Amino acid sequence: MEKIFLFILVIIGYGPFAQTRSLPPIVKKLYDIEGQVIIFRQNSENLFETKDLPKINYEGSTQLIKSKKGLYVCIPGTGRVYEIKIKRDSLVYKRIDKTIFTGYNFDCLLFALDTALYSFGGQGFWVINGTLRKYNSSSFEWYAIKLNENITKTFFNLETFHFLDTSNQSLTIEGPGVNPAFLKDVEKDSLYKHKLLTLDIQKGNWKLIGDLKIDNFPHYGITPWGIFTGDMVIDVKNNKIYKYKEVEKFALIVGAQTKGDRFDITFCVDSTIYFGNFKERIDSLTISRSDLLDTGLTVYTPLKTPSPIKKEGILMIAVAGLSFISILLFTKLYSKKNPPATIASIGIPMSNPEPVAVQKKDENNEGTMMFKSSKILDLLEQRERVLLKFIYEQSSEDRLTTIDEINKVIGSSLRSSEIQKRLRSDIITSINEKLGIVTNNKKPVIDKQRSEFDKRSFEYYVRKEHMELVERIV
Repeated sequence: MEKIFLFILVIIGYGPFAQTRSLPPIVKKLYDIEGQVIIFRQNSENLFETKDLPKINYEGSTQLIKSKKGLYVCIPGTGRVYEIKIKRDSLVYKRIDKTIFTGYNFDCLLFALDTALYSFGGQGFWVINGTLRKYNSSSFEWYAIKLNENITKTFFNLETFHFLDTSNQSLTIEGPGVNPAFLKDVEKDSLYKHKLLTLDIQKGNWKLIGDLKIDNFPHYGITPWGIFTGDMVIDVKNNKIYKYKEVEKFALIVGAQTKGDRFDITFCVDSTIYFGNFKERIDSLTISRSDLLDTGLTVYTPLKTPSPIKKEGILMIAVAGLSFISILLFTKLYSKKNPPATIASIGIPMSNPEPVAVQKKDENNEGTMMFKSSKILDLLEQRERVLLKFIYEQSSEDRLTTIDEINKVIGSSLRSSEIQKRLRSDIITSINEKLGIVTNNKKPVIDKQRSEFDKRSFEYYVRKEHMELVERIV
């Protein structure tokens, strides 16, 4: 008898069964809408509680998702999916997934595109992840989608900036400001801090857009003109910020909140934003384009991209290049026939000569250069200087620089492996050739050795005999 009781308890606790609760008007409104809706949580109140989970797993976590197929509730940290139905003015929810493993995606972002459910980012087991997961309605489980880069993110703050573009099926977020690893220095190697990145969900590719200029803000709904914040509309697609002129109307809705009657969810349909909780509260606010004033401010500073050169421009550059080479050859031939007079012979005073780099030999390095001028910096381009400094600092700490680190420094992380390889080779070769003129040493400034973990890959460092030279340069 005891075994039968335990068996029934297990079925009730974990099987895909249906439970009911009273129907909140805001959920009824959401249920009746055709198509997908982007929903924002505003409070920690749960739509329902699951008795077969520890309280910490579901407290303030249940999230509503509205796809073209139906209305669902998910619980971050568990992977659970519940389908919602309305029967006889009651809310009926039934678990439809078969997820077993939990604890990997607390504070993740849950959303729908067309009929598919997605989960992105989150944290668990001491790690923040950047995994994009999709729910498989056939196997009733989640699976990870391969991405070109791991951009870690959590959404524990309801005001964390993010923009889901359902038409282009993309997700735009602010880059992580902390390192996902369990380090003392949480900001170490946080290359995307205050950067704006967009994920093409169908292709699985991240793209760096620019530098984000705004802080986190409330998200109440995605209007046709952007994210409504209460007093602003943030238009990420067109990089504009609008001021909402009728903010008093929004203030009346917010001011009507009383204790225990706050908003739990908000969402926008066409140009109407709905506010409500899981009790009886429901309000709405309609916004028109005439309510918005262009502030002239922008959401982000775009990356500088070289403008395309037309065929006529290429031809002009080629002609100019040939002309320059012709003049250079003529000048060299003429100078051989007529050697220039020395400075002393033409009487130019030597009190303030042009600063130059002079070579001084020492016991340790036969070709070390002692500088009186910083003009050596002019030899290196900006990207070369940045990479040289980065590898130098790594070498100073007895650390080798990996290929992935170099890709991030030179900004090629989001490109194909062939382009990454070519860029790395070109930049490092250029640095060694330019500094080789100064060192007068056959050994390169930046050298490489095979990785101890993967013999097919190389890791880079500044040779010890060149450390003093590089220190003066950077």
